[in-house]
Amino acid sequence: MAAHFLIATVATAVFYFASRTLRSLVEHVIIAGLLYGVANDWDWQRTGRLASTLGALKIASRGGQNHALTRDRVASAYHAAFHAELW
Repeated sequence: MAAHFLIATVATAVFYFASRTLRSLVEHVIIAGLLYGVANDWDWQRTGRLASTLGALKIASRGGQNHALTRDRVASAYHAAFHAELW
């Protein structure tokens, strides 16, 4: 359990500091989906599906940062695409 916490904390810190210097990480939800899956010790299929779902939701919105994501919206889009529960 402590190892999972350490991994999640390190991944979060890396993403936080990188996002302050590399603006593209903030703008790319696919990278955020991959980091979320890795930090939560998900298998690669589930992680990739989350990243794919986040990317699809982003490109469905007009403009660079005009998407509004909620946990429920992501879960329903994931379920519609893959017929599986996300959370």
